Amino acid sequence: MIYIKRCFLVFIVFFSFCFYAKSASLKVSPARIIIHDVKPGKLYDIYKETKVRLTIYNDDDMDRTWLLSVNQPSKRGDWEKGYSEIPVSTWCWFNNKTITVNKRSVSYAYLFLKIPEEEKYYNQHWIVTLGIDSKPGAGNLSLAADIRVQIETMSKCDISVKPHGILSMKPGNVIFKNVIPGKVFSTKVELFNNDRISHNYYVSSLFKQKSQIMGAYIGHSYISIPNPNWLAYEKDIFVQSYESQLVNISLLVPDHVENFEKRWEDILFIESNDCLTGFIRIQIHTVP
Repeated sequence: MIYIKRCFLVFIVFFSFCFYAKSASLKVSPARIIIHDVKPGKLYDIYKETKVRLTIYNDDDMDRTWLLSVNQPSKRGDWEKGYSEIPVSTWCWFNNKTITVNKRSVSYAYLFLKIPEEEKYYNQHWIVTLGIDSKPGAGNLSLAADIRVQIETMSKCDISVKPHGILSMKPGNVIFKNVIPGKVFSTKVELFNNDRISHNYYVSSLFKQKSQIMGAYIGHSYISIPNPNWLAYEKDIFVQSYESQLVNISLLVPDHVENFEKRWEDILFIESNDCLTGFIRIQIHTVP
């Protein structure tokens, strides 16, 4: 796993997808990409900014051509709990729609991203699926891979409109800075129900849900909070249709020497009975 930071942060999982069929193979890396702090309105050349690109390997004895696509995960692929699918898949694109990889060689595909410059697109957690497919007409060859890209736009409190999405938060990320162990720190997050019906939402920590993959969420230079019970918040929240409610969040880190000069993170999942999900990213910096 490698973290790279330029104007924004990309977290790359460098496991490869490997598929084989009748002497043909498809191997791709990375398997997942997480992009933090994306600013709406800015064009990102992912490779230029971060040196991250999609690598496609050809271990076969003949050249292979692949089709590249960007998709909403409801149409293709899957996504991590708490993320929503990107509203428009064409906000993310490859430099080319096909790629040919010479025998016993590798080739690279380059990714671009631009979210429209609108206030409602701050505080978002989205997924987009990158598709790699065998080109039709290549005999018996029929292989495909899906790469998930987790896109988190900049967290911002002072927006004048409701954040995008049926379930949304303002801000999307909370940072407790200069935390002194032994003292209580508090903040608020506004939870928006942009649906035509009212919802009950349930709040819980990622680290109390053992079925979730921690590495899919934890950000650069952070480790998981040692005890999620150090955070206190409402566990059950009712929000009327097209209304919002404040979620009170407080933090009390025990006054022990090992709790100083730490960078911890927790993910608070927001869930409804009818499968709406979102999350608040909590980051904690304790003083030296």
